[in-house]
Amino acid sequence: MRLNALLSLLLGQLAFAKRTLHNLIDNDLQLVEQPNIICRSGQGEAWKAYDETYSSGIDDCAKHCLGDPQCLALDFTAVIKPDMCRLFGTNKPRLGLEFAGRDNRRYCYQVMDPNEIKRVAASWINSNGEKVFECGLGPRHSQARMFLTSSMFFVNESQNTTKLVEAFMSLKPKGKALWIGDALLGARSYLSRFQTFPVSHSPVKKLTGVDLQWTFLDGLTGAIGLKGLAGTIGLGKSNHSVDSMKELLEGVGVVYLAGGDHMHLMHSMRKAFAEVLIPRVLDGSILLMSVSAGTIDAGRDIGFSTELDSLAKLQGNLSGLGLVGDCSLRPHFNSQAAWHDEGTVSQLFWRKLAEQHDRTSGKGKLVTLNDGEAFLVKDGRASIVRS
Repeated sequence: MRLNALLSLLLGQLAFAKRTLHNLIDNDLQLVEQPNIICRSGQGEAWKAYDETYSSGIDDCAKHCLGDPQCLALDFTAVIKPDMCRLFGTNKPRLGLEFAGRDNRRYCYQVMDPNEIKRVAASWINSNGEKVFECGLGPRHSQARMFLTSSMFFVNESQNTTKLVEAFMSLKPKGKALWIGDALLGARSYLSRFQTFPVSHSPVKKLTGVDLQWTFLDGLTGAIGLKGLAGTIGLGKSNHSVDSMKELLEGVGVVYLAGGDHMHLMHSMRKAFAEVLIPRVLDGSILLMSVSAGTIDAGRDIGFSTELDSLAKLQGNLSGLGLVGDCSLRPHFNSQAAWHDEGTVSQLFWRKLAEQHDRTSGKGKLVTLNDGEAFLVKDGRASIVRS
């Protein structure tokens, strides 16, 4: 009996000591030498690390992360092994001593200095849900017609799309309508380039009467043309001359920029398409409509994103089409977990805002769009329409 009682007491004291150690380590956030890096016991999400290396220490690992635009967080162990330092993009960390594992890992992430947040906060111009704001549109936008969305007309089956449809129809679409699918040629599945068009075509046709025709800028000409649905995909080498783009847009009154990899889409449009498209949108001869990636690319800066697969293609130039004055557009604000943290705006959001603010020399403005919202440009003014 005495032995059982003694064992029970020892086990109780061991459990108490473990809880105490857990509280000491887990609540004592470790600030490494790198500015604004906070570490605590735990690991990043399993199988989500995109880079694994040896490291001389946690500060060296933090420097590695800070020097990589894709890195949002890291975890580190002092145990010498090939994955001592692991880098993460968006992930769901496993925090606490119980998740530190046998290598006793520390999970580290960046936090923004409150003064830094205050410095850039004003550039988020619809942070309180404003519907009308100033993007610096001038006389050259007086004829422009744009309907730039996060999710086009649908979020779910119960959504009332009446206001969105009415706003789009007020822009008086006419002429041939061309769906540009190059965002699907980047970091997206091969099948998506065939599957996405019908999903775009059907609701637009049903709700507005606009009959989209599909094409890919990186497939306009070639040895073989594949007919399908309402358009042509060219299989072969593309001709990105200005003349070929003018021919493509002959008789076109509506251009739809589809969603997907926005950096690849921007890369494709820069070859010649943007040069021909921009003046036609500004003079009102083409109505521009877009969703997701296409909406990002319509703005001044396209770097406010965690999707950086095609970043190298842009060769350091994160400028968008610049069709909406000083404003840059961030769709899916309400539905992407990366921009939120326990009911408030995430540290990542403020970090991306600060980067964009500095890239535009403090002159750029950010407009966030929720799914079910559209950024409308009409009569030289910008506003948000909600479903």
